[in-house]
Amino acid sequence: MSSVAATIRLRPTCAETQDRAPELALAFVPALLTAIAFLPLVPWIEMWLLAATIYFTFKLLTWRRAIVAGCTPTVGRSLAYLLAWPGMDAETFFSDVRPSHRPTARAWAEAVFKTLLSLALIGGAAMLLIDSQPTLAAWTALVGIILLLHCGVFHLLALVWQSRGVHAVPIMDRPFYASSLGDFWGRRWNRAFRDLSDYYVYRPLLRRTSPAVALAAVFLASGVIHDLVITVPAGGGYGLPTLYFLMQAAAILLSRSAIGRRLQWHRGWQARAFAAAMLIAPLPLLCPQSFLDNVVLPMLAAAVSLVN
Repeated sequence: MSSVAATIRLRPTCAETQDRAPELALAFVPALLTAIAFLPLVPWIEMWLLAATIYFTFKLLTWRRAIVAGCTPTVGRSLAYLLAWPGMDAETFFSDVRPSHRPTARAWAEAVFKTLLSLALIGGAAMLLIDSQPTLAAWTALVGIILLLHCGVFHLLALVWQSRGVHAVPIMDRPFYASSLGDFWGRRWNRAFRDLSDYYVYRPLLRRTSPAVALAAVFLASGVIHDLVITVPAGGGYGLPTLYFLMQAAAILLSRSAIGRRLQWHRGWQARAFAAAMLIAPLPLLCPQSFLDNVVLPMLAAAVSLVN
């Protein structure tokens, strides 16, 4: 397997032979209907509604896939997967395989620290900056929300389930320790989406085309989903989040090319510096100013008003 193909981990599944096309189409229908209907909602509420619709649709799809594959979870375990576990690894969550070890005190402390730090960013720095430095406040709040959910709350949930003997694999694997851009996206950041994209996009395309095309398609799908959640509620910046993710795909392919290898963009400190530059520099594409002004700042202002 080429190094590009290895960017997205291939995980065998007993449901491999299912036709994925109808399921994938269903996943986008609710979000698209919500967006097309132009519901008279406050933009930041519309954002969360779109995100929740996409998320729970994929949760139902992965639950159904596990059932078709032969899993027989109890009603309680099914509800736990759907409502109290952010991952998309239903077959693993429902399996009888127990964690190899119980969570350590250090793991609990790390998860709690990240949660508290995230809350400090949202409730402290962001709210203090909203009047004097609104753009900086918006970015601070965004970082806080991402850290709170992906690195804090989701990590705590993984530890809770592991302590109960459930094989719940955290969806984040210390992304700041990524050794390269490919390592960041393929192994460390949001493994829930990686599981989805592996099954619905990467594997099917890999049978019909090259690893590079399959990889680009994964990032294109991610971009479209982010466009729905970010630019539709913001009413502007359409296509910029998709461009951000296509740039990530291009950068991974470049780092694995002859030029990238000559410049050491695939390993060592050069790879880490290249990854940081490609992740951070184009962030205004992922979160355009219209999103900051029309969604994030009103949401932050509503939080401040609620607290006061």
